[in-house]
Amino acid sequence: MSNPYLKVMYSHQIEDLGSKLFHFAKTFQWLISAKDADLDRAETIQKILKSCQEFGFFQAINHGVSECLMNDTMSVFKEFFGMPAEYKENFFSNDPNKSCRLYSSTLNYDKEEVHYWRDNFTHHCHPLEENMQIWPEKPTRYREVVGTYSAEVRKLLLRILDLICEGLGLELGYFGDEASKIQLLSVNHHIPCPDPSLTLGMPEHCDPNLISILHQCDVYGLQAFKDGQWIGVEPLPSAFVVIPGLQLRVISNEKLISPKHRVVTDAKESRTTIGTFLIPSHDFLIEPARALVNENNSPLYRTFKYKEFFSTFTGKIFLVLYQRFTVHFGYADLARSDMEKASNTQATQFFGNLGSFLRKCFFRVLCIGPVPNHIAFIMDGNRRYARKHKLIEGSGHKIGFLALMSILRYCYELGVKYVTIYAFSIENFKRRPEEVQSVMELMQEKIEGLIKEESIVNHYGVRVYFIGNLKLLSRSVRLAAERAMAATAGNSKAVLSICVAYTSTDEIVHAVQESCEEKWDEIRVLDASGAGYGLIGLGGSEMDEREHLIDIADVEKHMYMAVAPDPDILIRTSGETRLSNFLLWQSAHCHLYSPSMLWPEIGFWHLVRAVLDFQRNFVYLEEKKKQV
Repeated sequence: MSNPYLKVMYSHQIEDLGSKLFHFAKTFQWLISAKDADLDRAETIQKILKSCQEFGFFQAINHGVSECLMNDTMSVFKEFFGMPAEYKENFFSNDPNKSCRLYSSTLNYDKEEVHYWRDNFTHHCHPLEENMQIWPEKPTRYREVVGTYSAEVRKLLLRILDLICEGLGLELGYFGDEASKIQLLSVNHHIPCPDPSLTLGMPEHCDPNLISILHQCDVYGLQAFKDGQWIGVEPLPSAFVVIPGLQLRVISNEKLISPKHRVVTDAKESRTTIGTFLIPSHDFLIEPARALVNENNSPLYRTFKYKEFFSTFTGKIFLVLYQRFTVHFGYADLARSDMEKASNTQATQFFGNLGSFLRKCFFRVLCIGPVPNHIAFIMDGNRRYARKHKLIEGSGHKIGFLALMSILRYCYELGVKYVTIYAFSIENFKRRPEEVQSVMELMQEKIEGLIKEESIVNHYGVRVYFIGNLKLLSRSVRLAAERAMAATAGNSKAVLSICVAYTSTDEIVHAVQESCEEKWDEIRVLDASGAGYGLIGLGGSEMDEREHLIDIADVEKHMYMAVAPDPDILIRTSGETRLSNFLLWQSAHCHLYSPSMLWPEIGFWHLVRAVLDFQRNFVYLEEKKKQV
């Protein structure tokens, strides 16, 4: 090859590649003009998603990057690879941490059993002003042309990612900022190979980044694996091949695939391709987008930082990358055979049962101390969680519901009999009408789910109460709440109080009004029977009047929350210490716990810490109650 540092190529016999070419039938015109009709945009989005689901990639034409710029950039790189070896030696390195490097085969050259027929030149591109100074000074127009090309391709990729966002139902810009912070340019140069049957230009692999875009030259070489065979991807003039990476596969929760692909060699012609990769920052959390995860679509991958992925797989671009990737980071691999899926299901069930067993063992240890009888939750941070993770509006509340189901399970396993949640304040009705409507629709959906036979409330024998001024709810939501209360009326093992259309001040006013009405009714009955001795007038004795004064017991009897004792622990997520007009009357002597995480992030150990804090302060709290 052109690089004199390439070692002897090991023989690597591959199967007959054949001459079959595959013109990518899903190629389409991708127009980014703001004048595009909504119908065209929607159709374009659907084509992108369908192509990425069926083939794992697509080719884009009419993309906005000028043909002249594409040709100039290709010419610059061909000129660079044709420069004297003494000049290119300045960039030669197998160090993956070097920002500008030239190497042969792969970064694992000294350890790999098979060498591949390519030279690769890679460097960072974003921000341009910080990286351009390390780029080659020759050819003389390298920095100018490649800088312009890199900026245009980045804009194109971000536009494509926004269309993917829209198609998946994610917030616009979800893949911006830290998700696509690093831009890497990777140019492969393959000189004619004397015997293409002995080696590949690049091994089969999946791209490890967020998304890739490839500018092919006019020489065939790229192949994709589909339906059990390798199929050629025909080079199209002025077209880009767009390929989702493994990180996009994770974030989409496998709604998009990251295709396995490779490069074959040519015996007669050189081939140069320009790849651009968008890569997350090293501290960026990779996980299935919460908007794509629900009760029917469990996350297929665990959360991990990109640097964990990078440190595990640096330089390993072989197929084993994907296989090891699912082992390290995946919960499931949908590409496995039925037998493997069944085996995986059994393993998942085993570890799930093991986790449940260990959790119950831990709770038994925790039960050595005092166990709270009643825990109340202010579920704060759903909207902030959605904004933090760039999810569409309403997604935070849906994910928060999943967190609630887990917390309820933990509470009932621990032996907590009463759980109260602050689901919707009267003040929340002041939010935008469409937001309120969205929350009400979600609430109705989840309420109706509570009365299903397999629901958590029936599993643990939980009676459900809806607490608050229910007259403020829409008729459909109110009727759903009434059906849920009626359906669970026979459950007696635990109680779940759901505060909706609730504030503590409204509860207190309601209780006082009801107490007054009750006393007046008593007085009227006595007066009508002649036994009241004129209490309604001015003739009653002082003792008679005292008997008909309203006391604390009267007020508490008419509280919405009379169905449960005062809480032992009140947990408010997001680090806020305000009670926000919740259980002001009942929380005078309860333990307050304010973890910093947002409600959808709450988990098992947060509950454990709250209970441990309660146990440490138990004696003090009990003494305070006695002083009242």
